[in-house]
Amino acid sequence: MKSTRTFSRRLILAGMASVSFGGAALAACGQVATAPADAPAAEEAQPEPTAAPEVMEPTVIKYMHFTTQQEVWDNTYGAVIDRYVERNPDVQVELDIVTWPLTDVAVKAVAASAAGISYDMYYGWFGYISQFATADIIQPLDPFIAKDADVDLSEYYEGALERIGGNLYGIAWFLGARSIWYNDDIMTNEGLTSPADLDAAGNLNWDTLTDLATKLTTREGANVTRWGLSFNGNAYSSIVIALKSWGADWWDEDFTAPAIDSPAAAEAVQTVLDHVIKHQVHPPLNRKETDAAPNFTEQKLGMVLTGPWFTRTINQEIVEGQTPFNVDLANVPEGPGGRGTPLLINAFWIARSSPQPDATWDFYKYLISEEVQPDWANLGGGRFPPNRTYTPAVQYPFENVDTYKAIADVSVPLRQAVKQADIDGAWGALWGQMEAGEITVAEAVAEAQQVSAIALQEGGCIC
Repeated sequence: MKSTRTFSRRLILAGMASVSFGGAALAACGQVATAPADAPAAEEAQPEPTAAPEVMEPTVIKYMHFTTQQEVWDNTYGAVIDRYVERNPDVQVELDIVTWPLTDVAVKAVAASAAGISYDMYYGWFGYISQFATADIIQPLDPFIAKDADVDLSEYYEGALERIGGNLYGIAWFLGARSIWYNDDIMTNEGLTSPADLDAAGNLNWDTLTDLATKLTTREGANVTRWGLSFNGNAYSSIVIALKSWGADWWDEDFTAPAIDSPAAAEAVQTVLDHVIKHQVHPPLNRKETDAAPNFTEQKLGMVLTGPWFTRTINQEIVEGQTPFNVDLANVPEGPGGRGTPLLINAFWIARSSPQPDATWDFYKYLISEEVQPDWANLGGGRFPPNRTYTPAVQYPFENVDTYKAIADVSVPLRQAVKQADIDGAWGALWGQMEAGEITVAEAVAEAQQVSAIALQEGGCIC
């Protein structure tokens, strides 16, 4: 479903029209010339008609916007945009709304550009920036920043900036980092040491995580009734966490070639895969119908790797739900090479076709400002502010600011190729083949290496 919604406060600015007065003239030296006493009476001068006020059309910012269709989402965006147009009454923000799936934003934007339809701004997401970059429909922010003293890029985390070919295209309004959310009541009731307690003791590693996931998994006969862990190794942004634990990465340091086909990377992938096929504590892609669905809110899953956007679900479906339970957060596990979790970015992008680029940039700055961070906290943002000078924003009692800070300390930029969609699709398919036993981990990472090399060669990097 797609529709258009407008948030605006219009003020028509009337120009001051010139008015001519007849029958009077100013004499030299500022004196008024008077008529002789015997002069005939002058006819009463008729005023000339006043020109109609000039109507100033508002500046319209056309923004392709995504909505989850949740009340909190629409109310938050509505309040944020209304505040802006109230302060800028000569601006109108026109929303062209796209709903689920999120990837429809890219599909619609590319198609609209090909049809010659102009926008000023798009709702951005790290998962489809490659499609926008490939279509060349967004423009760099560098020219705006060069003439704007209000924005100091040195204050922003590098992971909050989206660059392509050295040019800056996006500044995050929302940053998320995946970490471990877990059911604290199960941990307490079953006498298990929680991930947070393991981490406090310096023992949160892949071995202790596997052990904990094994103890959390329950069965009735051959059927799983509760899964211990959901890590989603088939997702690029998740498997990078495991790679970092082994001191590996998908790309080399200079981002000139892929590095996924290495012994360390293969060991990291194998460790995550073992949770599915060896330990059987992680739901497979092709789960048996008789096994429980890995639903965290229904207590069918003990631990889940996800980001701060999940806080809304926790609050609405667990804390305020019919069967509430205690939830807590922990960092990602350490491995022999350390640990790290990539920052996942939502950044607005200014359209290359924008008829109002300067007005759009002013709106853009407002959306990434510290003032708006508490609003974004309603949507799960604010926990990892893009700017170092901003104060983190949290909302719920189950959140721990110190844990967020610890996660931020090990966060890394999410490095992607321009043709990242090709890599993501290939990795998802390879993961399915590994789960099915059709290929080995060594074969999968070798194939991923080749796909990534071609993607990098053809499109370059988002760097």
